[in-house]
Amino acid sequence: MVEFSSPSFPSPRNVEVDTFFIKFDLKIGCLVTAGLGILLSSIMIGYAAEKTTHECLTALECIAVSGGLLPAFAAFFKFMIALHVITLASEICLLLGALFKIEALLNIWLAAPTGLAYTYSTVYSFLVYKDFVGVGYSAVGFSFSLFGLILYLVWLPILGNLLLVHELLKQQKYYFRVWDFLASQYGNVVGLKLGNNKLIIVSGRDMIREFYANEDFDGRPDGFFYRIRSFEKRLGIVFTDEANWEVQRKFTMKTLKQLGLGRTNMVEHIEREAYEMIEYFKEKSKDGSPIEMHDAFDIPVLNVMWAFLSGSRFELDDRRLPELTKMIHDSFRVIDMSGGILNLWPPIRYFLPEKSGYKPLLRTLKPLWEFLQTTIETLRQDLDIPEAPRSFIASYLNEMRSRTKDRSFTDDQLLALCVDLFQAGSETSSNTLGFGLIYVLHNTYVIDKMRKELDFVVGKDRLPTLSDRTQLRYTEAVVCEILRMSTVAPLAIVHRALETTRLGKFIIPKDTLAMVSLHSLHNDKDYWGDPEVFRPERFMNAEGNFLQHENLLPFGAGKRRCIGENLAKSSVFLFFASFIHSFDILPPSKQELPNPEPLDGITLSPQPYKVFLKSRKI
Repeated sequence: MVEFSSPSFPSPRNVEVDTFFIKFDLKIGCLVTAGLGILLSSIMIGYAAEKTTHECLTALECIAVSGGLLPAFAAFFKFMIALHVITLASEICLLLGALFKIEALLNIWLAAPTGLAYTYSTVYSFLVYKDFVGVGYSAVGFSFSLFGLILYLVWLPILGNLLLVHELLKQQKYYFRVWDFLASQYGNVVGLKLGNNKLIIVSGRDMIREFYANEDFDGRPDGFFYRIRSFEKRLGIVFTDEANWEVQRKFTMKTLKQLGLGRTNMVEHIEREAYEMIEYFKEKSKDGSPIEMHDAFDIPVLNVMWAFLSGSRFELDDRRLPELTKMIHDSFRVIDMSGGILNLWPPIRYFLPEKSGYKPLLRTLKPLWEFLQTTIETLRQDLDIPEAPRSFIASYLNEMRSRTKDRSFTDDQLLALCVDLFQAGSETSSNTLGFGLIYVLHNTYVIDKMRKELDFVVGKDRLPTLSDRTQLRYTEAVVCEILRMSTVAPLAIVHRALETTRLGKFIIPKDTLAMVSLHSLHNDKDYWGDPEVFRPERFMNAEGNFLQHENLLPFGAGKRRCIGENLAKSSVFLFFASFIHSFDILPPSKQELPNPEPLDGITLSPQPYKVFLKSRKI
């Protein structure tokens, strides 16, 4: 990789991966290509000029017969000479652009008809003159022009560093490990280009804290992939910024406080879901067969968010639920957070609708839109009932009525908000709980310590409640360690620089995209000591009290911090505590402990696994 943009933009070079174009120094490649191109273009100018003279003399002999072929021959070869002069100029642009990292000159080279000139010369030399010398010159020139073009595309506008990312992904298996590898080679701010987008990867606790403290990075990316989720408009709160985002976020936060934690009804919703979950698994485990657990928490978690959105819940045997949860999971698997090739080149959806991810994405979104729209219309019919709104949707519909002239509160905006909240609020918490069971099955002493605390604080005649939370210190530490070790959103959500700004020693241009490697933060050996070990005790002090770590940031930080953080933490805590309190959990055999390695995607999810559940006598 070579830095062809601003000297202040961070960029790795010569990354050792198994592909020729990355191992090869691109700057040297461009210089070689330009040098040979200049030499060949100069030769071809002389060659074309010599042919022009020859044709002119030949044409003079037959002017009387031809009626004036000389002007035609002369004009033709002047065109040929002019084409090679343009080619020579473009190769000089390539040379200067590579030497001095001037992207504008490289773009001139890309736009110039270099390949056209060589191709034309090759064909014409062969067909007209049977001149293999001219063919040879032109063919070699075309080959080097093509080679230079490939080198150029590795960094510049069309492909960028996609080849690099692709090759590293084959080695590292996960996107977050690709970014961590690049950080280990080039530092805590690494610059890449994905298509025509500049991207930085921010790693390390100090740089991440500086990043989150800088409000210039509070923007979100814009592009086809991000808009397709909201009907090709910029709606919702996840992928919007500035004025529109401020208005929608303020309303969502206000409604969350009105309906959420601290309010009896939402606490009761969470505790009821914990109870229903335990009863469901008690019944399901009676026959003694192993139970799929990687997605076992989907419905309880979904119901907590659904209670906030609609004021109702799903029954655990609702026939719509398997399809609904599958839609949510699939929407996080079909494409990566950068938007993939679909975002870099949207027209590809017409040629490769499946491979680009376009059709799979629509297959997950359309049923979700329809489901949410049906719920919105049902609640709209109940607006005339004289009582305080009991859901986010009802509150939003009331706000729309009171803001008839405010275009920021619309039906499309409401649906986009529901998609954002429904997806983000269910996927991450469910996956965290799925990983949690895997970790404690690999560390059974943790289960023993949790049960000892739960039996002492809660007793054996009821389930834990959120009011017990302050006394369940070790359980709180376990949940924090699960959040740290799973880091189900290892790269958070993409940010965008609203203005040209500084990060560390680098000047970051406006509209640069930024990903924060929370995985690197949560696995920093200098801070955590043994991050690869599941050890809840790191969240306890010497007196046995819960110890919060400032470098645990699973929900991000700053103004773009997840607005549902408290709701998610409370749900994960209560569901996990209730599950450990209620069941003995065993793998199918000691040799079949579930694999802690995740499935990759926008969020990480646990691999499928089964366990035996046996109800405890509480």
